[in-house]
Amino acid sequence: SKGDCTLRNFIISKRGICGIDWEEADTSEKFKKDLSEICGNIIMLTDDFKPCRLFLNHYSAASHSANIDIKDELVLFLKSRITFRPDMADKVNSLASRAVTFSG
Repeated sequence: SKGDCTLRNFIISKRGICGIDWEEADTSEKFKKDLSEICGNIIMLTDDFKPCRLFLNHYSAASHSANIDIKDELVLFLKSRITFRPDMADKVNSLASRAVTFSG
């Protein structure tokens, strides 16, 4: 679990994705929370779930993990954004509703 999953802590290139700023990283099983934060930030910026599917596919291949289901964590992350952006509550609620059926 990285614990600080903002997009500015990742470098994305044609060769892959590299995380930086790992001083708070640990090896717990909380990776789904980190993945949901990454995907949630992408969705908030783009209003699109496709980049998250691509990201999760790449992550699955690189980590040799299959069928990573983050929809519950993703809904929680998106709903938590309302606290920070109450002016965007309608948009966030709409995205969270769409996230209920999200699959990577």
